Amino acid sequence: VLDVSTSIGQETHQQIAQVLRDASRSGGRFGLVVYSDTAYEALPPGTPSVELGRFVRFFGDDAPAGRFGQPLTPWVRAFTSGTKISTGLQLARDVLRRDRIDGGIVLVSDLEDDQNDVGSLTETLISFRRGDVPLRVVGLSPAPRDKRYFEELLPPGAVGLAARPGQASAGDVLSDRAGISVPLIVVALLALLGLAANEFLNGRLVWRPS
Repeated sequence: VLDVSTSIGQETHQQIAQVLRDASRSGGRFGLVVYSDTAYEALPPGTPSVELGRFVRFFGDDAPAGRFGQPLTPWVRAFTSGTKISTGLQLARDVLRRDRIDGGIVLVSDLEDDQNDVGSLTETLISFRRGDVPLRVVGLSPAPRDKRYFEELLPPGAVGLAARPGQASAGDVLSDRAGISVPLIVVALLALLGLAANEFLNGRLVWRPS
């Protein structure tokens, strides 16, 4: 589940690009859900990991810039500036249930949420802790208070940090520091990307192939 809200800045976009690169090389299968104030399925579960590489160009150093210097992603016009993490998590879980897939979810986000979504997000995280769908979090340089919020509501070890630009790869950092496997990250990212691909195929979003 990938955060594409306007709170995601230049450094965190570079972190996203690295996570996508690592996942695309894993040889696994994933789905992708992207969210800001709403969420949609960009890639369906079971998509080959190589497809994630198509999205790196929107987050890397060479990504085109939009208003206020933000990278110009395909989702700029699709979402508002709001952020509701609960919508992305809930949709990803619904997609797994819909396709009867026994998989896990990886949230890739700076963990900053709208005040109006805090109640729903709290309920959603508690339901994951009590449920049978594993949830792991990849924090993109989150504020300490936001990281603590997720750590208090999820099982120990569920929250990890993506590498900062210039550090070890995101896969290395997640595996060594948080116990989060790269294959699981790839699956979650593919789930998010699956949503984006669906929008692309239906003509709602326009971008050039890599």
